[in-house]
This record gives sequence, structure tokens and C-alpha cells, in this order.
Amino acid sequence: MASYFVRWTFARSIACLGAVLALALLWPAGPARANTAVLFNGGLVVGCSYAPATTTYTCAPFSSTQDVTIASGYKVVLTGPMDFDYNQQLNMSGTAQLQVAGNLDIGGVKTSNLNITGGSLISSGEFRMGAQVQTIAANISAASMKIGTGSDTKVTGTLTATGQIDIASHATIIGDISGGKVTTGSPVSLTGDVTASVSFNLSSGSTLTGDLVSPVVSLDASPSRVNGNVTASTSLTIASASSVNGNVVAGAVVLQSSEAYITGTALVDTLKLNWHGRVYQAVTCRNGTSASPCNCVDDDSGYANTSYKTVCTPPGGNTVHHYQITHDGQGLTCQPESVTVKACANAACTSLYTGAAQVTLSPNTVESPAPAFSLASGTASAYVRKTTEGDVALAVTAATPAAATATTCSAPSGASCTMKFADAGFQVFADPRLAGVADSFRIEALKKNELAPASCIPLIANSTRPVVMRCAYKDPAANSNTLSRNVNLTNGSGASAALVCGSGDFTAAQGVSLPLAFDASGRASGTLAYDDVGALALSAEYTASGANFVTADGKSAAFVVAPHHYGIDNASAAGVANPGATSAAGPVFAKASALFTVRVTALSKNNVISANFGKESSPGRFRLTHQLVDPAPASGYKGTLSVPNELAFGAAINAGANGGSPGRFLIGGLAWNEVGIISLTAFTEQVGLYASVDKDKLEEGSLATLPNYNIGRFTPDHFDTALTAPDAAPVMLCPAGVFPVTCAANRFVYSAQPFGLTVNAMSGGAAPTLTQNYAGSYARPIAITAWNAAGATGAANDNPEFRPVDNAATSISGAGGPSVERQFAFAAGLGQGDIKYAFSASASPGVQLNTISRPTNVFFRATDADNVSSQRSGAVEAGVAVVAGRLQVAHSYGSELLRRQVNVEAQYWTGSQFLHNKVDVTQGATALGGLNVLKFSGCTKNLAAGTACYAGLAAADAAAKLNFVGGRSSLRVAAPGAGRNGTANLSVDAFPWLPSTSGVLTYGVYRSPVIYLRELH
Repeated sequence: MASYFVRWTFARSIACLGAVLALALLWPAGPARANTAVLFNGGLVVGCSYAPATTTYTCAPFSSTQDVTIASGYKVVLTGPMDFDYNQQLNMSGTAQLQVAGNLDIGGVKTSNLNITGGSLISSGEFRMGAQVQTIAANISAASMKIGTGSDTKVTGTLTATGQIDIASHATIIGDISGGKVTTGSPVSLTGDVTASVSFNLSSGSTLTGDLVSPVVSLDASPSRVNGNVTASTSLTIASASSVNGNVVAGAVVLQSSEAYITGTALVDTLKLNWHGRVYQAVTCRNGTSASPCNCVDDDSGYANTSYKTVCTPPGGNTVHHYQITHDGQGLTCQPESVTVKACANAACTSLYTGAAQVTLSPNTVESPAPAFSLASGTASAYVRKTTEGDVALAVTAATPAAATATTCSAPSGASCTMKFADAGFQVFADPRLAGVADSFRIEALKKNELAPASCIPLIANSTRPVVMRCAYKDPAANSNTLSRNVNLTNGSGASAALVCGSGDFTAAQGVSLPLAFDASGRASGTLAYDDVGALALSAEYTASGANFVTADGKSAAFVVAPHHYGIDNASAAGVANPGATSAAGPVFAKASALFTVRVTALSKNNVISANFGKESSPGRFRLTHQLVDPAPASGYKGTLSVPNELAFGAAINAGANGGSPGRFLIGGLAWNEVGIISLTAFTEQVGLYASVDKDKLEEGSLATLPNYNIGRFTPDHFDTALTAPDAAPVMLCPAGVFPVTCAANRFVYSAQPFGLTVNAMSGGAAPTLTQNYAGSYARPIAITAWNAAGATGAANDNPEFRPVDNAATSISGAGGPSVERQFAFAAGLGQGDIKYAFSASASPGVQLNTISRPTNVFFRATDADNVSSQRSGAVEAGVAVVAGRLQVAHSYGSELLRRQVNVEAQYWTGSQFLHNKVDVTQGATALGGLNVLKFSGCTKNLAAGTACYAGLAAADAAAKLNFVGGRSSLRVAAPGAGRNGTANLSVDAFPWLPSTSGVLTYGVYRSPVIYLRELH
């Protein structure tokens, strides 16, 4: 009997234990454990020692459940390596320090949990950050570093490492950098000085603003920029379109093809200039000599015979090679004659001495002692004087500093230093002017005053005389263009003369007589217009016989005629001719930041092609600017026009260059980074032959001539898509280890649940930006398609669904893509809309579990009506995991006289089972009293009303809504009333993406259905 009792008791105990375990499994889980806050501010910290004298804590590495705050003035030393967790907080400020023995990794900390606004991070091993989007302000030192993984990472503070520093793409560093080998991703932004003991690489599209010191330096192509000085003892390599905007001191320097340049000076062992490579200022070869200063330069730039050719100075600094006097060849004995003096730093005088200099000129026979003229930036206006007729050689009689070689001269007749002085003659003047504009010339008829030989009186006064006028083409020295070669003179009475100039001088020029009226001071004037460009000179001669015998002649100094304006046309991009759209409805020309070409034509005021532009000995060049045509400039964004190495235009502008023709030039490599329609305007640069012309004068014609050539329409280059609010409902963080896929972006939504998608309209190029004009009429309808990976192509990857093989994929709007709930509204290039993606088989009632689609990653592609798409190499397309969900309604029982609470739970299908979705925090929008929200069916006994259910079955609060906390909610059902016993099935249709199960409501049962319950202790 006893043994039977024991067996019975043991069996019953096991049965009861099973019941208890079953109840435990049904009991709601407790809340997840929160992290522990640990504060280092001078107080006690469990597990750490503290030295008050040095305000230093010494601790074991932090647990992943500790949120760490280090106050300003305190130091924490960890005895081992530290890898911070995603959900762990790290807060530092002021002078706080964190020192780690071994590796220190803060890269995984989510953005909102990392708050470092000051202090120092010190690691004896490798330091890592930036696996998330992270921004900190701190000085960092370590054995080696990895900054960023491609996300936007920003550090304000110094980086110091004994070994390698890897700075990933899209990182921004504001502070000095010191390391062994320093590498960068494409692109980065660095502000501060960089010192690398081994090598330094600046990636494509990146910028360093600061000085750079490293044995080996390389700048990647298209473009990268160093805005500072570079010291590279071993080698410096500058790739295509990249530059050092400063001075260079280096060993072997290579400027690759094409448009690589150094804007400052270069002190080098060797210099290799490939096509269109250029050093703007002087090159000094370490082994150069005065006789062979460029002996280290291998020049394949194509600039050898242009004004951009390489200028070398021998070691020892900037010195005066020689002084040069520029004059017009003739003067009057009664007045000073103007000349220009230059202190030349090289034989060709293409580089000037930049120090302080002073010269004394000869002849100066009136003033004693002769005046000394000071040169500013290597040049000065001066004068010479001679009071007796005859020829004289101009010279520098004293100079500080002394020149290495003899003085040279530049005159209309060549390099002669001889100037002719006469007692009487004409002085002819003409100011710089624009092509085709009738601007003044002046003649002064003067002679020596016999009573005061050092002063002039009128030679011809108060009379009109026929003056023979001639002209000379000085630079270029010829003009064969019959449309533009004439120089047209007009006197004050309207009489005119058309001149064809002599080549180089007046010898072959045919003189034309033009009556000119001289006033009481011996001055006469007229107007001169020339439809071409370059430098001209004008001469005047008069001879009369008899009692009034007078002979006079004179020549002007060379004066410059610049282009009046420029024509822009023949734009093309990748073989597509510019359609010249006028509005957003116009045809497409090119994508934002796509390279395009235009034809630029130098024109006179009369729209005659100025064919000599580009033929000058020091070629002219122009700069291009752009104007926004549409959208209207008042409301649109002008954007940026990129012109590759604009300073190299001059060398490319030669007759026929780049497929052009005289005066016409094809300029390629242009790019505009916006959406809409633009026009271009060209302005003559104040360089070369036109350096002495006032900038306002050079711009006058272009400003007065409105551009009438539209270029466009431009569209975005591509789209980037992103979840609108990746950390806000309805998008949810994925549970760890539950789904059969690793969630895209670690986030998921329910099948058929609307969520926000952002479409960014981007430009192209190495550093894409938002195209802010993609809005209003320039924005197009957006189609959204779904793919199994960002950038995926092919029918097999379209509209994916990870599913049983017999379950065909579809979306809410049918095969081919997800549905767009709300059309995308764009503002400043950023569009927002709602979409949803639905499986073909969900958790709807009656669906077999083995056919419900399992969780899958879906990536969303945007394409507009212009076929602009987010699909491209390196596509940025938002991804999210999609899961089938349901709403589970619990069973309940109780009195028909009482209101009933019914629990509901949000669940998702893992591929093998439905689990409680603990992260669902949906706030209901539908009132429970709405039509068919609460559905009652299958009613029995006194709850049945024929084939329907008793009408009193309804929500106790018709206005109530289902609000989820941790995936659970509840509702109340009104009491059916006395005598209404029976059962009813309840389903809840509050969320289209959460199809409901049916819970059984039992009325008329007052006690628990549990027959026996025993607790075991």
C-alpha cells in the first residue's frame, strides 16, 4: 500500500509540475534588463580604484551593459581592450580621458548613444570608429587607427598614431593628423596639417586644407586638392585634374595627364610634366645652374611655346636676371617720354623679380640728379628726357639690386634701345577698347618752345589739316580675315577712312588721308573701331609746303582691342545635341554633373568673329559663368558650374584648336550639378595681352549682351532611396537570431504595412549632392520597384520574395513592384512618400502555415518618367526586411453581466512559427466602434440571433483604439446582459497588415475551468 502511494504521489507530482511549467510558459515575459549607468566624476565606482591626486580611475574593461559617462577633468584607465556594444552609451566632455590597454573600438555604438564633445581617447593598440554614423570632438592617439567604414564620420580633434591611419570615405577630420602610413577613401574632407612618416594618399574627390609633410605623397585623379604647401622628400605624384594649391618642396615630382597643376613654386630633384601639367610659378631644380636652370625638367606639357611654359630659376632664390625697358621709339625734346621698366627674373622676362628694386635711366638731361624709379612687384612706369634732336640709346645707369646680365629693350622696331627725339611732331594716343566699339583716338601736334626749350607749344592750332593715318598689326602681326581686318577711323565731322594695317609695323600699310580739326592747344581727335582683337598701333603724318611749311609725324604706343562679347552655342553631351529647352516640359539634354561641351566664339560689338583671338603671343583666355534660366532665378538654385582647370583655357585657345576654327573654340569637360536650364556667359580674363586692360572694361561688352542660348534641360544623375524614419514606427528593429535572413538595415516592417520612403535626387560626379531644383514642375512621377539587392538587375531579381517554391510573388499593385500609397512630393531635391510591399501569401484566415511567405529583404528602386533611376554601380537603395504578421485574439470566459477584457498580441511569422513581436508600438488610428472592426461570428445558445450574432455584442468603448506597448494591447467588449449565455468568435480588423485570428468568448461561466491545482515546493 505504501509503495502504491509513493508511485501515485510521484506521478501526480510530475503531472502538476508539467502544469506549472505550462502556466509559466504562458505567463507574460518581464521587461528587458536596462543598462547600468556608470559615472566617473570623483565618486565611488564599484570595481574601480580611484587616485584622487591624479583624478584617475583604474578599471577592468566595461561590461556591455554599462552606460559610461566620464566628466571633464577625470581619467579612466582600462586594464584590457574595450569594444563598445551597439546599445551602450559613452559620454565624455571637456578634458575627460579614456585610456585603454589594447584595442579600443567605439565604431559599433549607435549614433544617439555616442556623445563625446571633448577630451581624449588613448589606445595602445588599434582604435576604430565609424561603423555607424558618428560625430565626436576629441583628440585620439593609438598605435593604429581605422576611422569610418563609409558612413558619415566626423572627428574634431587631432589624430596621432605611430602606425597606419586609414580614413574611410565620407569622413571629415578637423584637426592635425600624424601617423606612419595615412590612407583615405573617396571622398574625405581634411582640415589641418598632416604629417606621415611613411606615405600619404589623398583619394579622388577629397580635399586637404593644410600643409602636408610625408616622404611619399600621391593625389588621386578627378580631382583631389591640397590647399596648402607640400613637402615630399622622396616623391610627389599628382594625377589628372588634381592640384597642390601652394608651394612644393619634393624629390621626384610627376604631374600626370592631364590638367594636373601646382599653383605655387616648386623646389625639386626632378619634375615630369605630362600633357597639360603645369607649375604656375617658378621651378627650382636643386642641381640647376644659371646657364641651365631647367636641367631637371622633363616637359611634355604641350605648353613649351605658350605663355604657360615652365619658368625656372637657379638655386639661390629670386634674383634680377636683367632689366628691360619698353618704349615706342620716339619722343619730343620739349617733354618727358614715358617708358616701362621691368626687373626680369629670367632671360625671357616671363617671370619678374619680386623684391624691392630701384633704377636710374638715361637719358635724363634736364633733371639733375636724374630721378630714381622704384619698381613694385617687378615693374614701374618711368620716363626719359632729351632736349636736343637726335637718336639716343636708352639705358639703366644705376640699379639696386644689380642685374646678372645687360639691359634689354622692347620697341616697335624690335629689341632696339634706340629712341628718336625731335623738336616737333605728333603724339598719337589710343586707349584699350572692345572690338567693334568706336572709341576715341587723340593726336597732339607739339613743338619745342624756343623761349623755354623744356616746354611744348602747339605745332598746329585752330585749323583743320589732312592727316595721313596708318596702322600696324602688332600682336598678332597679321590679319587675313577680310571681315574683321579693317581699322575704321572717323573724324569729328563724320568723315571716315578704312585702314588695312601693316604686318608688324607701318612699312606696308597704305596711308589714308583724314581731315582732323586741331584746337588751340594743338589737339585733334576722332574715333577708331576694329572688329578683331589684339594689339594695334596708329601713326599720323602731315606735310605742307610753302610759307607755312610744316612736317610732323608720330606713332602711338601699341594699344589693345579685346573681344566685345562671346557667343555660346553647339552644346553637346555624350553625342546628344543640346535641345535648348525653355521650360520643364522641354526635352532632356544631360544629367546633372555630366560632362558637356560648348562652342565659344569671340565676337565684336557687330557680331563679327574676332578671328585673331587666341593667336596672340601671350594668348588671351576667358572664364565661363552661368546663369539660371529656369526655374526662375528668384526661386531656383543656381548650382555650381565646373570648368576643368579654367586657367589652362589660354593654351587651348589657338586657331583651330579642339575642332574649332579661327576665333571659335570647343570647350569640353564642363559640368553643372543641378536640374533645370542654364545659359553661359564668357568674360575675357585680365591676363596675357589683356593684363593691362581694366577688368570692368573687359567685362563691359559681355554684361551688355544678354545670353540667348539655353542649355538644357538637365535632370538628376540618379536617385538615392532611404527609409524616411529608420528608427521610428512603423519601421522596427529586427530581433536577433529569429529570422532566416540577416535584416537589411537591421529593420523590418509587416507585409502590406505602409511606411515612409525618401527619394533623394542627386547629381553625379565623385561627390554627388542634392539637386535642389528637382521640385515643382521639374520633379517627375516616381515609380517604385522592389529588388532582392541594392543595384540588382535581371528579371530573376525583380520584385523578390523569399518563399516556398509554389508561392508566386506579387505586390499590392500586382506583379512588378510595391504599391505607392502617396505620390512623392519633392522639395529641394528631396521627395517623400508612403509605400507598402505585400506577400502573395500572408497570415489570412484559412491560409496553410506552410504557404505563408517567410521573412525576406526587399530593396526599393526609384525611377522617374525621364528614366532617372537609383539603379547604378554602388546604388544607394533602401532595404528593409518584410515579414508576414497577424493579430492573435485571446480566448476568454466569464459572466454575461460584466464587460469583458480581451487581450490581443501582434505576432510575426519566422518561417516556422508565429512569435510575439515585442517591438511593435503601433498607435491605433481606427476606433473599435467602426464598421466591421470587431467581427462576431459562430454565436451559440442565447448569443445567436438566427444565423447571425446578438446585436449587443460590441465594443464597450466605441471610440477606443488599439495601442500597442511591446506588441501587446487589449480591448473591452460590452456585457451582452442577463440570459445571454453562450459563445462567440471574435476577430479584430483594425490593421490591414495584421489579419486577425478568432478568439472564443464564453459567457455564463463563473468559475475557472481548472479542476485541480496543486503547488509543489
